[in-house]
Amino acid sequence: MVKSFQRLRDELVKNGATATDLANADRWYTIKKKEALDTQLKDLNDFLADLRGEASGKSGFALLTSNLSKFSGFEKDLKAGKTINQGDFTSLGQTILGEAKDIYGTSTSAYAEIVKRLTSASNLAVKNTTSSFDAATKIDATTAAINAQTDKTTQQQAIANDYLRQLVQQNAQIIANTAPRAAVSTATNGRLGKAA
Repeated sequence: MVKSFQRLRDELVKNGATATDLANADRWYTIKKKEALDTQLKDLNDFLADLRGEASGKSGFALLTSNLSKFSGFEKDLKAGKTINQGDFTSLGQTILGEAKDIYGTSTSAYAEIVKRLTSASNLAVKNTTSSFDAATKIDATTAAINAQTDKTTQQQAIANDYLRQLVQQNAQIIANTAPRAAVSTATNGRLGKAA
């Protein structure tokens, strides 16, 4: 991965990439490197989670309490309007849901309260992610006005072009219908024929 990225970077430099292009390539590489590392460590991390969880000898209630404490960090960030690592959030949420189900069953108020808490945090995560996305893709009012005016101008130009096309066609018909016709004489075998 390192060698292929270095080749890509060298190619960008060779083709005159800007500092911004190189910074974007470096950012992309950092993200891809982290994804590759996370993929390689997933099984080990899952195993460690098992060792720290049920295999640790802790009671189910102690594990649930510990995970709910970790979940509070997500809730705090979400209430502050921050975005979160969705993979970690959903993984922890699913673990909590499973533990709560095992401890309380699904028809108890304690289980319902945990589901309510998970649902509320999930709704906040959706809201914050949507807001963050909207802010990143938002066009300012000036740009929007310019784009709207450009669209109107383009539409008006298309109408004008269509009118001009129609006028040219009408003029061609008028010329074809009113132009004087010249008499055409034909000759066959040296003899002059009648004019048409």
